[in-house]
Amino acid sequence: MQAMVSLAEVWYLVVIPILGLGSTWLARVSEGSAREQWWQTLFFAFLGLVAGATLVAMQIGPAAGIASGATLAMMALGATCDFSRR
Repeated sequence: MQAMVSLAEVWYLVVIPILGLGSTWLARVSEGSAREQWWQTLFFAFLGLVAGATLVAMQIGPAAGIASGATLAMMALGATCDFSRR
């Protein structure tokens, strides 16, 4: 029997991680622009949301926890890696 997926689980497992990765990309792309501070603030807000979603996802199941944890790791890596050629 298939388990029903609730709307909250979809948010915790799909929407929040995608928005979190998007905020990471926007924070990186905006380096040096006038909106850099705003995008970095948004990134840190989503970093906290993804961390909370990871805790909730661990309660849903092991695969969900791994996926959310991987998203959290990608956000941290994306924010700290220097991709410039200097």
